[in-house]
Amino acid sequence: MTRRLSRAEIGHAVFACLVRSQPTIEEALKETGLSRAQWHTGLDQVRTVLGGMEPVAYDAATHRYKLTISDEELERYISARLNRFKVQLRLLYDGAFVPSEVVGGTPRLAAFHLLDHQVRELLDHLDRETIN
Repeated sequence: MTRRLSRAEIGHAVFACLVRSQPTIEEALKETGLSRAQWHTGLDQVRTVLGGMEPVAYDAATHRYKLTISDEELERYISARLNRFKVQLRLLYDGAFVPSEVVGGTPRLAAFHLLDHQVRELLDHLDRETIN
């Protein structure tokens, strides 16, 4: 049984496909592994993330889809995805995997402390680099 994809995952698959090429729907479905309905859901998700613009064009003569966005709009799309990830990570991470009272110990405990530190650094970096 395959895992059900979220709307965001489908949107990202569609967006990634459009960054790589200007596919027909058949080419896009083959490349992404999405169904026709998922492809259209993904197009809607890309439009939602980029709010208020028409980021994808369909050429009825060639039956091809293509991105119609600038580099700044591409940055906005990526930033929105990073912000979503940051929010989800903050919801999962409550500030520490290892209670501060746990010191020393085994190599595995040291590795857990390191992971704590790395997650905090990642969140700090995302706070500095993403647009709210």
